[in-house]
Amino acid sequence: MATAANIITSARYDLRAVTGQSFEPEELLEYLNRSVIILDGVLMSTNSDWLHQTAISSGLTAGLNKVTMPTRCISIRSVWVTDIIDSFTDLTYTAAADTIATAAGTFTTNGLAANETIGIIGSTSNNTNINGGDGIGLLTISAVTETLITVNEDVIVDEGAANASGTIMQIKNLEVEKLSTNDLYVKRKWISATGRPFYWAWEGTSVIFDYKADQAYGLLFHFNRKSAVLQMSTTMPYNGEFDESLREGLVMFGKQRRGEIENADIAIASMIKQAVMTKATRRNHIPERYRLDF
Repeated sequence: MATAANIITSARYDLRAVTGQSFEPEELLEYLNRSVIILDGVLMSTNSDWLHQTAISSGLTAGLNKVTMPTRCISIRSVWVTDIIDSFTDLTYTAAADTIATAAGTFTTNGLAANETIGIIGSTSNNTNINGGDGIGLLTISAVTETLITVNEDVIVDEGAANASGTIMQIKNLEVEKLSTNDLYVKRKWISATGRPFYWAWEGTSVIFDYKADQAYGLLFHFNRKSAVLQMSTTMPYNGEFDESLREGLVMFGKQRRGEIENADIAIASMIKQAVMTKATRRNHIPERYRLDF
C-alpha cells in the first residue's frame, strides 16, 4: 500500500512550482493530514463502519470508577464488562496449532470453556486491538484444558517458548448502559457499596461509572477511532480506499495557498463526502436474487 510520501510525490505533479513558489515536504504532509481530518469527520457524520474499532482494557482497578477512554477515540458505541482470568508470565503462543499454553494450570479452574470468547493484553504480538491499536482480534475457544487453550481463529503469533506474558480476559454478555454525566452523578448519590459497573458516562477524556469497582474488571469497548497523524513513512489509512480523495485534498490546500482557489476546506469536504457515499453504496449493495423458474 502507498505511504504518505508516495501520495505527496504524486500530488507534486499537480502542484508544479511557479516562479518564487515551492512546497516543502513538511508543508505538503501537513496538508495531507488536514485532508485526513476532514475524511474522519465525514466518516463520523455518516456513522461509517470504517471507523469501528474494538479494544479491551484491564484498567478498571478495584476501588475506582474511572478509566481513560481508548486512544484516538471519537465516540463510544458500547461498553461491556469482562472478567480478568489471570495474568501469566509463562505462556507459549503457538501459531501452527492455534494454541496458548501455560504451566500454571488455571484455565478451566478460572472458568474458561469451549465456545467462549477471550481477549489478550500485555503480550508482545498477540494483543486484542488494545486501545485502538492493531492486534489479532477477539478469539473463540474451540477446546480448553487447565494448561492449554485452542482457538478457532488462525491468527496466533509465535512468541518463543514458555516465557511470554499476557493477561487473558473472558468476554461476557454484560453491557454497561450509557447515561448523561448528570444522571450518572444522581445515581451515585444512592450508592454506598462497591460493585460491578452498570452505567457509564463521558467526563472529559475519561469514561466514568456508577459503582466503585469491588474488584479489578476488564472492559470491552466498541468505539469509533480517528486516524493517527501521518508521517512520511506511514501507510495510508483505511487500506488505501481513499488515497485518491486525500491526494486531491492535498492539491486543493496547495492551490489555496497559491491563491488559485478559495475555501479549500469546504471543497474538500464536499468531494470527500461524495467519495464516501459512493463507496458506502458499493459496499452495502445487496444484489437481487433472480429465479429462472418464475
